Amino acid sequence: MNIVIKLPNDLNERILTFPFLHTLEKYLKSKLVEDEILNIHLVSLRDGLDVLNLLPFKAFYHELEKEDLRTVFSIHRACMNFKIDKVDCFISTTNSFVDASIGKNISALKRIGFAHGKNTWLLTDKVSKLSGRH
Repeated sequence: MNIVIKLPNDLNERILTFPFLHTLEKYLKSKLVEDEILNIHLVSLRDGLDVLNLLPFKAFYHELEKEDLRTVFSIHRACMNFKIDKVDCFISTTNSFVDASIGKNISALKRIGFAHGKNTWLLTDKVSKLSGRH
């Protein structure tokens, strides 16, 4: 099972996703069938990428540059360099339309993200974001 998660661009928000990532990893490991391997791919900006080593599980890290997040076309070029095969699920932790398009670019079967503006066009499962909370 291949899971791709786009982390927030801000370093503080990225650190705030650690409890979510840890809980998700534990849940997915408990749901695996025999001989199935869980591969978690974390997509993040290159700045502050070293904080991901604090996570208590093994994951693949994919770096993005700030220029890659400017348009849908620039993120498409970056996604083709990820080299991830058969993505089962993509999760976006931001409101960005460009970030939501990553799931479409890597041909994820299930694309989960926040129901915000045009993101609903690209996502298969939409989540409403609570206001005032991280």
